[in-house]
Amino acid sequence: IRSALEKLSKKSYQIIFSTHSPHLITSDHASKTLIIRRNPEHGTKPIQRLSEAVVSAINNDDTRADLLFSIGNSPEFLFTETVILAEGKTERTLLPTLFQKTHEKTLNLAKRGLISVGGVGDIIPAMKVLETMGLKTKAIVDLDFVFNDGCRHNYIDPMHRSITDCKEILNRLKDD
Repeated sequence: IRSALEKLSKKSYQIIFSTHSPHLITSDHASKTLIIRRNPEHGTKPIQRLSEAVVSAINNDDTRADLLFSIGNSPEFLFTETVILAEGKTERTLLPTLFQKTHEKTLNLAKRGLISVGGVGDIIPAMKVLETMGLKTKAIVDLDFVFNDGCRHNYIDPMHRSITDCKEILNRLKDD
């Protein structure tokens, strides 16, 4: 169906395609897809397209291209209420199973999308892009992010007790 509609659109037919399935949106189209969200406070409105959000949230062309690729290859984010960012392949493999075991439902049924980005340096730019789109975003990160980028960009309070306690433990163990 998607392929036939795309062929018609290329022959100058006007096509409006609406779906609730991430399987009908390819990674080639995710960045250009217009998402319509129903919000009890603000009514039903479109949110900014991924391609537009990347341009307005990020100044660096290389970062824009990387983020558009990594986020755009996860079209399931189009159908979620919360996006979970993770650094890499290990998280992408383990987190869906862990979530399902602890919550007794899949990420999709819980309206959560999991996106793996290239590395720790892509977490903050990806959060900016998704927040620009109006999507609630969380990140699962390693301690290098927590101690460096997270604190530097005010996502994490460097004086929070969990941070100071962790640093204290690591200092005690560093010689061992």
